[in-house]
Amino acid sequence: MIDNKVYKQISRYINGELSDSEVDWLWEEFLKNPEAFEYFETELNLADLFKNKGYGTDTVESNFTSEPKYIQYKYWIYSAAAVIILSVGLQVFSLQKEVIEGYAL
Repeated sequence: MIDNKVYKQISRYINGELSDSEVDWLWEEFLKNPEAFEYFETELNLADLFKNKGYGTDTVESNFTSEPKYIQYKYWIYSAAAVIILSVGLQVFSLQKEVIEGYAL
């Protein structure tokens, strides 16, 4: 059975928050209790996996996005299309006005 203090110290050790004397105490606990050392190895591997392999929470959410990239930018695409349509429409009405005025002269 592993003491709760050992669990906390293992977490602090992995995060680099222990002093030298606390590290020495923790390694003494590992020698006394091999189960604590196995737990330490497991936690260390999991921490390495999450930090260095890209399995953090932000990355996991972005990896499982079901929408394609263009869907994420659909409002920008709609806005650009609206501007283009508006510009073309204004050009058409401008040309029609010139043609009508040309006949009226």
